[in-house]
Amino acid sequence: MALSFVVLTYFSVMGGLGFGLWLRLRRARDAGASDARPCCVRCWYPLGSWTAPSCPECGSDARINGVAIGPRSGRAFALLLVPFVAGGALVAGLAAAREVDPVASMEFDRTWVSEKTDVIVRFESAFGGPLRGDSADENWATGTLEVLRRKARPTDPAMKVLRFDGRDRSITLDEVRAALMDAADSTEPVEIEQDAVALSLAVEEFQTAIPQRRFGTDSLGWGVTPKGRWTEMSGGGSFSVRASLRSVIVAIVAASLVLVGGMIAAIRFVGPGTRPVREGEWTSAGRASTAK
Repeated sequence: MALSFVVLTYFSVMGGLGFGLWLRLRRARDAGASDARPCCVRCWYPLGSWTAPSCPECGSDARINGVAIGPRSGRAFALLLVPFVAGGALVAGLAAAREVDPVASMEFDRTWVSEKTDVIVRFESAFGGPLRGDSADENWATGTLEVLRRKARPTDPAMKVLRFDGRDRSITLDEVRAALMDAADSTEPVEIEQDAVALSLAVEEFQTAIPQRRFGTDSLGWGVTPKGRWTEMSGGGSFSVRASLRSVIVAIVAASLVLVGGMIAAIRFVGPGTRPVREGEWTSAGRASTAK
C-alpha cells in the first residue's frame, strides 16, 4: 500500500509538472511572445501602441513586472520536471538491475528429531552471492549440523558439531553416521544408517542447490528436509534478493546522466520567459516585425 502511494504520488507530481510546462509553452506560442514581440506578463496582451507602460487590457505595469518573451516560469517548471524524470530513471534502472544481475543472501535454521532414535539435530546455514552469470558458481554456503544426545531438549548443548563450507568442505556420510551412533546410544545400527543417509543427503542437496540455483526467491524450504523418519520441530530464516553493487552503480550513473542532460536541455531550450521592459518599448514593440 505504501509503495503504491509513493508511485502514484510520484507520477501525479511528474504529470502535473509536465502538463503545466506544456500549457505555458502553448500559451506563449499562441500569443507569439518573443524577445522582438514581448507581451504583458499577466494577460499576454502584446506590447506596441500602448499609450502608457501599463497594459491597456489588465493594467499590469511593465516597468514593475517586466514583459513576457516566452512561457512564464517555463524554465522553472522544466528544471523541476527533470529531477522527477531522473528519479524515475533511477527506480527503473534499479528494478532492472535486480532482474538482470541479482544477488541473494539467506540465513537458514531447522531443528529435526528422529522418530525412531529420538536424536535431535540442529541445522544452521547462510549463503550469499550472485544468482546469474558465470560468477554464480562462486556462491558460498557455510553452516553447522549439531547433533544432540538422545531425548535431549532442542535447547541443550550439542554433543557433536559438524561444520561445512560449500567452497572447501562438505559433511560426509561417515561423519553423520558416527555422530548419530554416539548420540543414540544402543539403537540398532540399521536405524542409525537410515537416519544418517537421509540427513547427509539433505545437507548435500542444500549445498548443491546454491551453485546450481535450484531454489526460489520466495521459499525457504527447498529440498532441505531429510526424507524418512525425521520430523521438523522448529525452523526459521530469511531470504532476500537485491541488485549487485556494479549494477546499482550503472543505474546511478545512468540516472545522473539523465539529470545533467535534462538540466542542460532545460536551460538551453527553455527560455527564462520574462525580461525587464525597455524604455519606450510599450509604444514601438512589434512594429518592425509587423511591417515585414
